[in-house]
Amino acid sequence: MELAGQLPAVVLSRLLGLHINTATLCSQDAGNSRPGYTAGVARRALRKD
Repeated sequence: MELAGQLPAVVLSRLLGLHINTATLCSQDAGNSRPGYTAGVARRALRKD
């Protein structure tokens, strides 16, 4: 859980194979203050692929 508080949600998602929404929730629970922004960036990147 400490890792979730230190990494952006998109990195956590790709590293652990989690859905971006799950990684965002984990980041929020761990005290990450900007997981929503990172998740939005990740969604835009996924749409381009």
